[in-house]
Amino acid sequence: MKRISWISRILIISLLMISLDIGAEQNPVHPKNNPEDAQQKELANVVKLIKEYLKSTTDEERSKVAMELDKINVIPPLTTISSAIKGTITYPKFAPIKRYTRKIKVNDVEVSYELSLPADYSPQKESPLVISLHGAGGDGVNGLHIWRIPPEDQESDKEAYIKRLKDAGQTPPPKDKLVIASPIGTNQYIIAAPTAIGSSDLILPLLEDVISQCNVDTNRVYLSGFSAGGGFTFLGIMAQPDYFAGAVLMSSVNTNQDFLGNLLNLPLYIIHGEKDEGLIEPIRAIYQILKDLKYDVTYREIKGLGHQMPPSSSDEKTKLLTWLNYRTRNSFPKRIVYKPLDRTMPIRRIYWLEIPGSSANIEAEVSDNKINIKSEGLKKVTILLSPNMVDFNKEIVVSINEREVFKGKVNQSLKFLLDDYLKHKDSKRLFTAKIDLDLSDSKNK
Repeated sequence: MKRISWISRILIISLLMISLDIGAEQNPVHPKNNPEDAQQKELANVVKLIKEYLKSTTDEERSKVAMELDKINVIPPLTTISSAIKGTITYPKFAPIKRYTRKIKVNDVEVSYELSLPADYSPQKESPLVISLHGAGGDGVNGLHIWRIPPEDQESDKEAYIKRLKDAGQTPPPKDKLVIASPIGTNQYIIAAPTAIGSSDLILPLLEDVISQCNVDTNRVYLSGFSAGGGFTFLGIMAQPDYFAGAVLMSSVNTNQDFLGNLLNLPLYIIHGEKDEGLIEPIRAIYQILKDLKYDVTYREIKGLGHQMPPSSSDEKTKLLTWLNYRTRNSFPKRIVYKPLDRTMPIRRIYWLEIPGSSANIEAEVSDNKINIKSEGLKKVTILLSPNMVDFNKEIVVSINEREVFKGKVNQSLKFLLDDYLKHKDSKRLFTAKIDLDLSDSKNK
């Protein structure tokens, strides 16, 4: 065989390189062949369909979009869906700090509440919310002023304060030198303070109205109450703990210990005066029960304080606000404990369960795609599912009272997620599937 000279080798290599370059020019890498670009395009299409579905005004429009949603095999991350949902909502503009009075219907009765937005509020940015319930004889303005006194209320508060001093035989300071401070005094939160009608039934309708008007971070909603308002706060959180990231009880009136187990996943902050005679002992007992259960409870008993809030000069407000800043709702807890307060309700949703109001006490736990429920006499239950709870690529096993009642894979559905959102309007707690179980036959009792 003839030996190829080094010059010939160079010529051959050059020709090969030229031919490769020509091939590359004839077959360039087009963006549509890039998997990442294809995924982004698919994701953008899903977001577009979500917005179209939520904005549909007729059943015909919604049905057309639903057909396209059914073709989607991969559910986007819930954070992406949540952002897409929020992108369909237009909120009215409110001036910061100012007090607005709104009206809602609760059990066919008109109720008013005071609404005040934080200093940095923007309709484009989510803000945390505090619902503040006033004490006996008070109103929504009193509930608001525990947390914030808008500038337009300073004048009337000064006059009321001066009158109290004069009625007590004391000499008030000059009005122009007087500044009325809120016991807590924060400009960081949306504050909604209803004029109560003697019932905790107003809490959820109030929350729904605030969410419809303001860009609320539904993972940071807190319920708070002073005195009798603290009693209604207790009832509200024991009936529906899953709506809140935490609850604040101030000089609270409450003697009911039967439903404290419901607060497993709800942090509590309790402030009470040492000299609040008649009320301090029940609160101490409640704190001890929660502590023994190893629940998340902070108890602040203030020496020398009676049935009142700590003064604005106290460092208690700093401790409370720091506590609030670190509390976010656990939307998908691993374990649920619930004892129904109202057994006349047809269906009640608690975290990821829907149960008849008439059902007995229930305990449920999810771990490693296994859902275990304990409840005597449970006839029906719906288990709501989220990628935050289970792996949809694997079988899901459900047991009731240690008896397996379901085993299999469950398909996720964007349509189900969106329909469920439209019903509950909670963009931070989204479910992509459900399991309906009818346990009424004798074998499953």
